[in-house]
Amino acid sequence: MKKKISREHRFNVVIIWISCFVLFAAAYGADGLDYALRAGAALFAVATVVTIVVLLPINDFIKSVFLPMAAATGALTLSIISGGLERMFNIYMLALCLAAVYFSRKILMTFSIIFSTVIIIVYIISPVSILGEEANIGIFIARMGVFIFAIFVLYVLTKWGRELVIKSQKEETLAKDSLAKINDAVSALEENTNLLFFDVNDSTDLIEDIKQGIGMVGQSMREMSRAVEETAVSINNANSAMVASTKQIDETYELSKDIENSFKGSAAAVFQGAEEVKEMSNQMKIISDAINTSVDTVSNLKNNMNSIQEALLGISQIADQTNLLALNAAIEAARAGEYGKGFAVVAEEVRKLAEQSAETANEIQNITVLVTESTESALQDVVKGRDAVLIGNKKVDKILEVLQNVSDSVELVDQKLSREYEMIDSLLKQINNTQAQLETIAAVSEENTATTEEIMALTETQEQAVTEIHEKMVSIRNLGEKIKNIR
Repeated sequence: MKKKISREHRFNVVIIWISCFVLFAAAYGADGLDYALRAGAALFAVATVVTIVVLLPINDFIKSVFLPMAAATGALTLSIISGGLERMFNIYMLALCLAAVYFSRKILMTFSIIFSTVIIIVYIISPVSILGEEANIGIFIARMGVFIFAIFVLYVLTKWGRELVIKSQKEETLAKDSLAKINDAVSALEENTNLLFFDVNDSTDLIEDIKQGIGMVGQSMREMSRAVEETAVSINNANSAMVASTKQIDETYELSKDIENSFKGSAAAVFQGAEEVKEMSNQMKIISDAINTSVDTVSNLKNNMNSIQEALLGISQIADQTNLLALNAAIEAARAGEYGKGFAVVAEEVRKLAEQSAETANEIQNITVLVTESTESALQDVVKGRDAVLIGNKKVDKILEVLQNVSDSVELVDQKLSREYEMIDSLLKQINNTQAQLETIAAVSEENTATTEEIMALTETQEQAVTEIHEKMVSIRNLGEKIKNIR
């Protein structure tokens, strides 16, 4: 309130000084320089006094009444000195306005009552001092009526203005309270914003770490997926290799069966050859008995030579077949690899025995030819024939021994082939089990690949969500920076 009154005091002082200059100019223009100087001295003296009073530590109410009173009194004094100036009522109206500037009914009414009383008293004493030579009661009443009406209007305006001032002061107080609350709220908001800013920074760093971790997990999952795919490919390749191996083993098994069947045929031929050799041995004994008993037997021997030659022809054929079978067995043993090495040795021995059998058969055939040629001189050659028969018996025994060894070898090879069949069967079972396990592993690998792809997709989704959250947190942090910079 004090600052407001001081401001109004300054305004009134300025208006008084301006009025002094205006009145001085008006006096100069109307009545000349002498009158203007006398009037100006009075006016400027009043303005100076007013300025000094405003500067003095006097009660504001007294100052507020004194300023318009001084202006009005100065104008009244000038009117009295000048012998009455009706136009001074304009200055009185100006002084009334100066009193209304304060928007205080008390100040306005105090000034109005005091000055109205003064001007009425002066008019009663000297009407000319107020209105000049043409003074009359009608003009004075008209002037005073206007003056009083102005007081009424200004009183109403002052009342309304005062209410507005009070209302504005209340609103100003409320505004100050609201501003204080807003400042408190802004302070609290700033504090919370700082806390939020720190939390957002921490959250941003944490989300950044999470983002990096998810990126590493995604990279690991991608590497794992590649590893699983490579494992699946390797398992499929191994499964294909196992299938191929199984097929080869099946072929080897069938080939071994064929070898066994061929070898059994060879064994049967060997056994048949042994029986034939035994029969030949019996025939040789018969021949020996015939030679020993009589010469007539030599004739019978000639007749039996054909049978012997046929038997020898059968032996030669058997030896040839045995040789061919031994060659086939050697070839099949070479195909069997490591498993056929022992069988190859046996086949070689069988082939050698077959060659020996063929040679022996040829020798026997030559002998029988000689015997046939010598039947006519059987008596002379009977001794030779007996010796030849003895030699033949020895060779037959040797052949029987060799054939027995071949028979034993064939039986041993047959046992080994049976063992080989068992091993191949066991190997086939193991391969089938391994193949089944590989197929199971391949199926599991495919499932793992699908699961890994799902996890990778989920990881990429989470990484994208974390990235979006990170961007939003950065936006919140930037918003917090803007809120901090509001003040």
